[in-house]
Amino acid sequence: MKPEDDDIAIIGNVLNGNIEDYEVLVERYKLRIFSILGKRLPVHDIEEAANETFIRAFNNLVTYAGKKPFGNWISSIAFRVSCDYWRKREKDISLNLVPSFEEKDKYIEWLDNAGKCHSIEDFERECGRKEAKEVLDIILSSLPPEDRALIELIYLDDCPLAEAAGLMGWGLSKTKVRSMRAKMKMRRIINKLIHGGAL
Repeated sequence: MKPEDDDIAIIGNVLNGNIEDYEVLVERYKLRIFSILGKRLPVHDIEEAANETFIRAFNNLVTYAGKKPFGNWISSIAFRVSCDYWRKREKDISLNLVPSFEEKDKYIEWLDNAGKCHSIEDFERECGRKEAKEVLDIILSSLPPEDRALIELIYLDDCPLAEAAGLMGWGLSKTKVRSMRAKMKMRRIINKLIHGGAL
């Protein structure tokens, strides 16, 4: 029996009142969900977000149509949970994103050095610096949650566009357009970071 068929049998049992069988699905997919959330959320909030993911999946189990594997379905719920996490924190984040003068100078210097790299090795070394992560965090935190999730999927997780579309619950053309617009927003954020002004 394939895991997908086993998942469907377990879901049937749960929907027929054997809710303790849901624990099998939690055990089977918890590493995948923790991996997805671990790349997107602060460490101290991962467990709560994972619980939220499994609760949402349980509450919506009746809507699972079996058109895609259960693992993909629950993964898309985890992505939505991470988007909701950042959406709730957007106002708090925007207040904390404006770097101090010293930080701003440090980030501008890093952006300038990264742009002047003459080789892949130089660029990779520059990207390994602590400032690279800090700059990336500022840029990603300035994006709307769905754009942030999409950019992380495509560029940090090397997820093919079609797979990213499925995980986000969008069509391929919408995903392409959102990806292009998100990259344009990132360029504007970088320009504001370099030239001043509110993010």
